[in-house]
Amino acid sequence: MKKPKNIVAKLVFLGLSFIIGVALSMQLKIYDAQSGSSISGTAAHLQLELTNIREQKQKTEREIAELEEKIKLLKDSQTQSDELYQNLQKEIEQYELYAGLTKASGEGVSIEFATDTIEQYELLMANFDLILSVINKLNAAGAEGIAINEERVVFSTDLRYEQGNLLVNDVPVGKPIKIYAIGNPQTLEATLNMKYGILWEIRNNFGISVKIEQSDEIVLPMYTQEIRFDFAQIRE
Repeated sequence: MKKPKNIVAKLVFLGLSFIIGVALSMQLKIYDAQSGSSISGTAAHLQLELTNIREQKQKTEREIAELEEKIKLLKDSQTQSDELYQNLQKEIEQYELYAGLTKASGEGVSIEFATDTIEQYELLMANFDLILSVINKLNAAGAEGIAINEERVVFSTDLRYEQGNLLVNDVPVGKPIKIYAIGNPQTLEATLNMKYGILWEIRNNFGISVKIEQSDEIVLPMYTQEIRFDFAQIRE
């Protein structure tokens, strides 16, 4: 967004130049009158010119004061405009972060499903709703961002198993399957590791090893798919 600071400065400079030029031209007229006539012949004329100069001086001072006030108002307005722009920009960045439209980083946890054999991987894929359960538990524990391998999980993310591949956002993800989540590491891990909880079920009922680690920096990719609304509309 291009701001009009240079244009305002040029207009103010031209206005001041015009006023000062008028004042100087009046003074030069007096000097010419003094050099071209006798003192007795020009006394009344000089008195009249002096009166005009004083009036012009007062008018110039008023116009300068008005211009200075306008400059002050423009500066204040520009400052308010800058603050409004910065606040709007921050809000937009927050919405982009929430919607997954930008990369994100922060402390959190990583969860890895150790499917060392084809049988373990196929078992996990046959019960891929377990991965959905992990994501739901992370959301309930206050996760501020989630990704599966290199795919960001957002409100429209589709997770399904098709033709031997796990598809996330219609993109096949390879193994090992890893889930990354940003949030309070202790809270996220404790929620997932509850006795008889989701990770307990995966380990004990399905025999799949799951490793969860806390990290000071989890990096999430941005959501790269197109977000479309076919039915929802903005309502004023």
